[in-house]
Amino acid sequence: MWRQVSDLRTGLWIYFEQTTERLIKESICCDTRDAETASEPSLLR
Repeated sequence: MWRQVSDLRTGLWIYFEQTTERLIKESICCDTRDAETASEPSLLR
C-alpha cells in the first residue's frame, strides 16, 4: 500500500512541476501588445 501512495505522490509532484513550468512560460512569453509601459524615471535620463 505504501509503495502505491509513494508512486502516486511522485507522479503528482512531476505533474505539478511540469504544469507550473508551462504556466510560467506561458505567462512570460504571452502576447504583450496590451502591456502597460512605464516611463523612464527622470533620474535615469
